[in-house]
Amino acid sequence: MSKLLKILKQINTPYPQSKFYRKFVVDGVQIGLVRPAVAQELLPYKDVFEINENEVSLVKHLDTYDNRSAAVEDVLKQLKIKNKFIALRGWRNECYNVRATYDSKPLLKMDRSSTCLFGIKNYGINVNGYVRHPELGLCLWLQKRSEHKQRWAGYWDTVVGGGISTGQDVLGTVYKECEEEASIGADYRKDIVSAGTVSVFYESEEGIFPDVAFVFDLDLPLNFAPKNVDGEVDSFKLVPIRDCLKIIEDGRFNKTILSVVVDFCVRHSVITPHNNPYYLGIVEMLHLEIERLYQK
Repeated sequence: MSKLLKILKQINTPYPQSKFYRKFVVDGVQIGLVRPAVAQELLPYKDVFEINENEVSLVKHLDTYDNRSAAVEDVLKQLKIKNKFIALRGWRNECYNVRATYDSKPLLKMDRSSTCLFGIKNYGINVNGYVRHPELGLCLWLQKRSEHKQRWAGYWDTVVGGGISTGQDVLGTVYKECEEEASIGADYRKDIVSAGTVSVFYESEEGIFPDVAFVFDLDLPLNFAPKNVDGEVDSFKLVPIRDCLKIIEDGRFNKTILSVVVDFCVRHSVITPHNNPYYLGIVEMLHLEIERLYQK
């Protein structure tokens, strides 16, 4: 097995089959997955959560978006103060909508730091800013994440990326993150091209991450250099595409996002059936069935 395929399989763990994992159910629909340690900490909050051996759900009187959101946030803030979970140390005061599928009605919102405790699907955007360099060939602008980031501090990432927060849509998030992360203004944004999605199902000490990224490509001129505005980027570097793959194989790339770069390599014929015998396995690892993950 190639090193690249091995990495992709490591970050795309199979759907957990442990009998100790509980479904997270809201309004009769499974929208997540709860580990035993999380379920245990939720037990005292009986005015918010109902817990049995199979499920964690919200009590029936929490029947609107607003009252569910407020009740769950109150519990999570208490758990944060008690320092019960690593994930909550990264509290952002920025929320994600929680829903069964991207096109379904939001059921509640949660601080983005906490969704991994419930295995909730997250949606984000990533932009591949690429350059056709006359000497280096096809290159990608990469950002090195700030050392102050809660997750993947100091790792390499796509030039622009971010989660779709409450009140934002896909394109609005693309424009917002382009401006804040890399100073990509309107003159360049008009050339951004939608390039599909990639998905991962990743588990770590922090929690469960079923993530979907809406992917965009942007052909940038030689004289463009990204500049950070929001303080979340340490530096930028223009990297030949083969070196990007080397960064991934050396374990220096954000694991939850590296699939975006691999997908770029597939679409731009850097990885092909002719030069990689593991081509089919690699492509399959880029497009997990996240939307129907909990509805099967």
